[in-house]
Amino acid sequence: MEVKKAFRQTLLLAAIFGAAGLAAAEENVGFISTDSSAAPSAVQAVDGEVPQTAPTVEESAVEKVKKAITSDSKSDSAWDVIEFNGFVNGGGIFNTHGARYNMMGLNSDNQFELNTAYLRAFKTAQTGSGVIDWGFGADTLFGSEARLYHGYIGLDDDWNTGHRSSNYNNSPLVGELTDEQREDYGAALPQLYGEFTVNNWRFKAGHFYSLFGYEGPADSRFFYTYGRFIETSPLTNTGALATFTGIGNMELTVGWVMGENNTFSRGYDESLITGGMKVHAGDIATLKYAFVAGDGAMGGTGGDLFRNDVVLTAKLACWETAFLFNYGKFDGENPVGTWGATASLNDLAQLYGNLEYQTWGGYLYYTLNSKWKFGSRMEWQRGTAEDKTAAMECLEMTLGANWTPTGTDNFAVRPEVRYDKAIIPQDEYAGMFGKGLSDNDQITMAFDVLFKF
Repeated sequence: MEVKKAFRQTLLLAAIFGAAGLAAAEENVGFISTDSSAAPSAVQAVDGEVPQTAPTVEESAVEKVKKAITSDSKSDSAWDVIEFNGFVNGGGIFNTHGARYNMMGLNSDNQFELNTAYLRAFKTAQTGSGVIDWGFGADTLFGSEARLYHGYIGLDDDWNTGHRSSNYNNSPLVGELTDEQREDYGAALPQLYGEFTVNNWRFKAGHFYSLFGYEGPADSRFFYTYGRFIETSPLTNTGALATFTGIGNMELTVGWVMGENNTFSRGYDESLITGGMKVHAGDIATLKYAFVAGDGAMGGTGGDLFRNDVVLTAKLACWETAFLFNYGKFDGENPVGTWGATASLNDLAQLYGNLEYQTWGGYLYYTLNSKWKFGSRMEWQRGTAEDKTAAMECLEMTLGANWTPTGTDNFAVRPEVRYDKAIIPQDEYAGMFGKGLSDNDQITMAFDVLFKF
C-alpha cells in the first residue's frame, strides 16, 4: 500500500511540474541552455533569471566583415558578385563662334552628338581584418569623348584618330582639321585591371583611372562640359598601386605608373611615382591629395614632371561644395618650338620645353527637391614658361542645372551656360577660340540627356 501511495504521489508531482513546464513554454518564458558548446555563463540555475535568447558562438573576423558588408545599405555588392552597369549620354553644344574642337580638345563640338556609351564590368575586393579577396575592373566606351579617354599610345590608341592621335596634334589649327583627321566617334578602354586584398591592404595592377581630379565620366559629374582641371590632371594610368585602409577614415596610396594617359605602353620611356591620401569626415566632408613625379615626357619633349592636386568636398543639408587646387612643374629636354593643335598648357610646354602652372576652382550646388539641383563652377588657371614672361591665363565660369523628372538620378537632363576667356602669348595665337583660334573669349550653351543603367 505504501509503495502504491508513493507511486501515486510521484505521478501527481510529475503531472504538476509537466503542466507548469508546458504553460511556461506556451508563454515563451524562456529556456535553459543544454548546448554543451555554450559558454558556462549562458547556463543559468533553475531558480535564476532565465535567458531570453539562445547563446551564440563568437563570430570569426571574416564572418564579421561579411556581415557588415552585406548588411550595409550603401554597399552595391556582396562577396563574389560580378556587377555590370553603365550609362549613355548625348546632347548639343553651341558656341558663339560656331567653331569645333576649340576648348582644348574637350567635349566642345558645335553640334549634336552621342558623347558616351559606357559599360563597366567589375568586382570589388573587400578589405578588413582577416580578409583575403580579389576583384577586377573592365570599362569600355564608344562616342565622341573617346578621344579624351583612349591612350595616346598603346592598346587603344588606334581605335580612333581623336584628341591625342598624331593626325590630330600635327594639324596647325583645330579649325583646319579635315574629316579624315577629325573622326567624330571612336572607342576607348579607360580601365582594365585586377586587384586583390589582404587584411587592410589593396593591390591593383593594370590600366585604371588616376588618383587625380574631381570630374570624371558623365555619370560622375554634375556638368555636361568638363572644367579646365581635366587638362592638368591625368585621366588614366597604367601601372600598379598599393592602398592601405586600416587607419580609421583614412586611405593611403603609393604606386608606379608608366607615364600618363597611355595604355599598357610607353612612348618616351616614362616612369613616374604616384600616390596620395584620402580622409573622410563621415558623410560631411572628404579631403583628397594626389601627386605624381618622375620622367613624364610631356608633349614628347622628355624631362622631369611633377604634379599634385588637392580636392576638398563638403555637404551640409541642401548645400554641397568642392574646392580644387593643383600645381605642376615640367622641365623638358627637347622643346619642339611650335604650337600644337589645341592651344593648351600642354602646347605651351611643347613650345618652350618647360612649364609651371596652377589651377584654382570652386563648385557650389543646391538641391531644391528630388527633381531639381542647381550648380555653379568657377576656375582660374595660369601657366608660365621660360623666364615667366611667356604665360597663358584662363578663366571659366559655368551655371547649370540637373533635372531628374523621375525623382532619381538614373535619368537626367543637364542644361548649362558657360563663359571662357583666355590670354595666350603669341601674336599668331592671339586667342584659343573661333575657327582659327583667333578669339580670346567665348560663350557656350549646352545640354545633354544622361541615362544610367
